[in-house]
Amino acid sequence: MTLLSVPVSEIFFSYQGEGIYAGQPQVFVRFAGCNLRCRYCDTPSTQEIKTNHVRLGATQLLNQIRALAQKHFIGPLRVFPPMVSFTGGEPLLHAAMLRALLPALKKEKFLVYLETNGTLPGNYATVARWVDIVAMDIKLPSACGKNCWSAHSRFLSAARRKAFVKIIVTRGTRNSEIVRAAKLVAGISHKIPVILQPVTPSKVCPAPVHGQSGAWLAVAGSYLKDVRVVPQLHKLWHVR
Repeated sequence: MTLLSVPVSEIFFSYQGEGIYAGQPQVFVRFAGCNLRCRYCDTPSTQEIKTNHVRLGATQLLNQIRALAQKHFIGPLRVFPPMVSFTGGEPLLHAAMLRALLPALKKEKFLVYLETNGTLPGNYATVARWVDIVAMDIKLPSACGKNCWSAHSRFLSAARRKAFVKIIVTRGTRNSEIVRAAKLVAGISHKIPVILQPVTPSKVCPAPVHGQSGAWLAVAGSYLKDVRVVPQLHKLWHVR
């Protein structure tokens, strides 16, 4: 495999706590480095690449993923195919590594789950053939401070058959943002599942107040077939 190495924050086994695959066991590979600075980020230590981040090559990553899968996807979990989630940070910043690693994972019958901020459609195009599931965020300007609508539209157009969309909502989310996000998704396919995820509250980013999420659900549901309100369940389970 290539001698390329990338900064990795952690590799671990846990249960998916977000979106439509919540509760399913996965091996998680968390890369360091992100092109956005969302106020609600729950892994801020991965936004910047730091000297304490271990750099791993494709063979090292494959060996660690394989070891965790062999340990955990046995016994009662044998009914689940081994699934590996690439998260961050923003994993598509490391598309060259994914191009080296993903073909080997697919040969070993892994399902590949990509969690992404949906702003790098060009990078996604280079790895799309090996990705099974795309968990794509729509980043609202009120929380991320950037206008990502165009990039999101191009990304979701490319990933539509594999994607579901997650929208983090905060107390400061505007109704107009939910309308625009719903129209964006519906313009590509009104059947794409959309998760409205109330932010896990922090000092800098308070959660929606009672009634906000329900109102946004109704708004989005007027454009889309499958909209749900689902919080970060792994926070309630007290797991990573």
